[in-house]
Amino acid sequence: MDCAACHAIDQQSKSPAAGAPPLREFAARYAAANLAAGLKRDAAAGRSEMPVHQLNDDAANALAAFIQVISAPSARTTIR
Repeated sequence: MDCAACHAIDQQSKSPAAGAPPLREFAARYAAANLAAGLKRDAAAGRSEMPVHQLNDDAANALAAFIQVISAPSARTTIR
């Protein structure tokens, strides 16, 4: 699974694919305790141009942890 092909994977970038939300925005969609389950559900359902992905628990938990890190306000830096 190559999320970065379509989704921004950092704190500030725009996603390369139009309509693909940056991964950091998924933290606002789900409570922290439900993030991994929500990601599994979203990946399994696919979206208009997003292919279906089957995430196992380890992959979903790792992705959820990564998203929590990049979406944390303290992780953002100011570019001047």
